[in-house]
Amino acid sequence: FRKGGISFWMLMFLSFIVGTILRCYLISSQILIDDEWHGINYVIGKSFLHVFTNHGLGANSIPMNIYKWCLLNTIGWSELSLRMPIIISGVLSLIVFPVFVAKLFNRRTTIIFSFLLAISPVLVFYSRMSRPYGIVVILSFVSFFSMLFWINSCNRRFAFLYIFTAVLSIYFH
Repeated sequence: FRKGGISFWMLMFLSFIVGTILRCYLISSQILIDDEWHGINYVIGKSFLHVFTNHGLGANSIPMNIYKWCLLNTIGWSELSLRMPIIISGVLSLIVFPVFVAKLFNRRTTIIFSFLLAISPVLVFYSRMSRPYGIVVILSFVSFFSMLFWINSCNRRFAFLYIFTAVLSIYFH
């Protein structure tokens, strides 16, 4: 990743900009739909301890429920604030995923991957809704590549990263 020339970095930056625009375009005017209501309905009238220890039917992500409960009981809800962790994880994936891919593949592959990642309809969609799927995607990706790096290098740091992100991915889902 360090050996990339100026054109490599410009293309990487361009893919990041395209992906960020697609993930954030008109997000503040997008209304909550379908499954996004499950967690919202679940946390209303519940104590923090209840939300922390139960996942409820349809509201199956305890970390997302805790976040929604905290918003409800502090600054209040808005479509943007409810989606903020997902938007951040979607934009962060535009940086993190290419770094991992670049460790295994050449610059051309990394650039193509970055642009496909930027315009991926499923990943753009997951980055725009208040459900844990976008966070699960980034945690699962990091987990998978950490496992590959651990197998190839026998470095315990990658083993710990693999275990941590795999468990966290399951917990969020």
